[in-house]
Amino acid sequence: MVEHWDRHLRPFVHVTLADDGTTDRVLAAAYVRAFRGLPRYRAVQTPGLWLHRVAYLATVDELRRRHRMSAAARAAAAPDVASPSTGALGDPTTDVPPVVAALRRLAPDQRALLAMVDLEGFPADVVAAAFDTDATLVGNRLTAARRIVARAGEVATGPRVPDLAAPPNPRADLAGILGGSLVDATGPGDGPSAALAPEAPPGTPAGRRHPPEEHAGDPADASPADRASAGADAAADPEADRLVEAARAVLATLEVPPAGPAFWADLGRRLLAERDRPAAPTPDPRARLARAHPAEPGFAPAAPPRSVASMADQADRNRPRRRWRRPLAIAAAVLVVAGVVAGAVVVGISGRTPDGSVSAEELGATLAAALDANRHLSADAVVELADVPDAGTTSEPEATSEPGATTEPGGTTASAATEEQRLRVTLGPDGSWAVTRTDAFDQTTYDGSDGLLRRVIVVEGPPGGPPTVLASEEGGLAAGPPDPAAVAPAPVDDLQAIGTLLRSDGTRRGEPTTVAGVRAHTVRRTVATGPGGAPEEWRVSVRRSDGLPIRIERRRDGRTVRLVRFSSWEPATEVPPETFRQTIPFGTATRTTARGFLAADLPAATLLGRGEAVTPAWLPEGFELAAVALRADAPPGERSTGGGTNPPDVAVASLGYQRGPERITVTTRATSAPEGDWSDPFVGSAADPFGAGVTPSQRTLGDGRFNRAEVRVVTDPVGRARLWGIVDDTVFTVSGDVTGAEAYRVAASLR
Repeated sequence: MVEHWDRHLRPFVHVTLADDGTTDRVLAAAYVRAFRGLPRYRAVQTPGLWLHRVAYLATVDELRRRHRMSAAARAAAAPDVASPSTGALGDPTTDVPPVVAALRRLAPDQRALLAMVDLEGFPADVVAAAFDTDATLVGNRLTAARRIVARAGEVATGPRVPDLAAPPNPRADLAGILGGSLVDATGPGDGPSAALAPEAPPGTPAGRRHPPEEHAGDPADASPADRASAGADAAADPEADRLVEAARAVLATLEVPPAGPAFWADLGRRLLAERDRPAAPTPDPRARLARAHPAEPGFAPAAPPRSVASMADQADRNRPRRRWRRPLAIAAAVLVVAGVVAGAVVVGISGRTPDGSVSAEELGATLAAALDANRHLSADAVVELADVPDAGTTSEPEATSEPGATTEPGGTTASAATEEQRLRVTLGPDGSWAVTRTDAFDQTTYDGSDGLLRRVIVVEGPPGGPPTVLASEEGGLAAGPPDPAAVAPAPVDDLQAIGTLLRSDGTRRGEPTTVAGVRAHTVRRTVATGPGGAPEEWRVSVRRSDGLPIRIERRRDGRTVRLVRFSSWEPATEVPPETFRQTIPFGTATRTTARGFLAADLPAATLLGRGEAVTPAWLPEGFELAAVALRADAPPGERSTGGGTNPPDVAVASLGYQRGPERITVTTRATSAPEGDWSDPFVGSAADPFGAGVTPSQRTLGDGRFNRAEVRVVTDPVGRARLWGIVDDTVFTVSGDVTGAEAYRVAASLR
């Protein structure tokens, strides 16, 4: 992929950066990010278009970093003086070429559109679909950008080209849409379906369009302006073609520097390091991409300019031949000694010990990656509940020790007070889940993308009478607390909790055990999750072969009170449409509750009248935007946060970021009340296991949109944190399956 697409992505990144000199760094970051994201690549988009999305992500991150650095430098040098000769990127524009100066007058999304449409020849409607926005809006942004670039190059475009020195209408600004949807919405490959135009053959000059027959799906009789400005009403403007050609001619004069002398060697080392120590199991990329898009070129270049696999060791291959018998004997002796030393070093730096145990933090990372590695994941679960256990104890055969490993003691059960449920659990990539009892007619489904919770249950009727079907539906749910959100049943709630339980204790270790004949690592930790804060011992067993959980047990006073056993984990690419949105039988009496939130996309947050949505620039590895829920005003009868004590909720944006079953929720809401009128918004919500009696810790944010804001942080016994603060007219919160340190970092990155 790198060998084939670098000659396209390098001009794209160079133009989007407006020639700021960091093209190599951004491209290297994009390639490494693409390699890490390959396990989640769903083949919804063609590989080339997917790589453009990833490269745009890396470019936006670099521009934000440079903006923060330049802002800090200006504030330190002369905080009250603005230099009129400073360009959009903070660099002087007096001595740069006119085309570069013009690019720096444009927003990053406009530069990206110019590069993809006018330099590489992608149809504008394909680009609009790839970036989750409207084709007409793309056309308007392109037209404005072309006029500025054409005027800067002193190319005559006719009287219909006005001076566009003023910025475009903010409501038509695509920058927020592109930046938001790419940075915060979906991960690589999760965007909408779009047909990618194949790239030009090697040697095609920059700025030259591909031949019409290379664009799959383009009408043969369409003009270049029609294809380049689809949705922009180009056909209705007789001078649109002149404007397109003028801008293209100016862009063709921009010199794209080649890769630096160390670029390929450094990239090769980074990719090889990622391959040797991947964050998640990575399939063979060529086989996977070839199955997804066999017609797209680039998987086996006939004459690749370089081989990524040989970048880092090319010098060794070019050494002259020599006699190897004597050096080989010496090397063998050295390797024996080095192997022993290296083994000890690896054990020392990896958290593993000779007894086979691993750190709980490392085990939590492995568990999160395993649960997030597949689009859909299903398992059979057996849940044993014993709220009031008997005094008798029996030995459990499921958990035994291995030779040389620590002993896993036998558990205790209370058969007389134990209720056993057999379930089928299915997890979706957007936080959706379905829990179905296989020993009774009882199903609960949650559609995370639409905020809809449904339960259908069949109960026995009177003697000799038919059974009764009961149903409930709760719609308009937020992405998560402090607003009304779905409460997950026992197996899903445990899967959400154990990741934070493992990560929040850096000193805990997972002992090697055998659970029901399966080799596993088991972590035991005592936390105050019982009634009234009673201590409970959690035992979490994770399968060593793939990192999936197989047993979660909670014990109180030496007795098991809840035991969940998972088996038959099955990954799937797709599931039936009704999996997470079950159908309620016709004629069933249904109890319906509407919470007032509407599922939307990120750009729709501007409809709340408070500008673009506030989103985090940093999230723990693997979390991606999965749900956006908006509510202008609470419906009648819906109480406000803080157990109904806070001022009414207005203009609430609830964003849910998902990684497997884990979710982080970021919310903002408007307020005109003084800060003293607000209490902890989580009190009374599903994220409040303590009530109002807990004392939060206070910290001050050191970065982000709410820099210097005082925030209150509370951590529950499992280690999950909730954070809230208020600045001027905004109340913001961070909560979910996140530790206190992670919640603080997310809050400090809000933009």
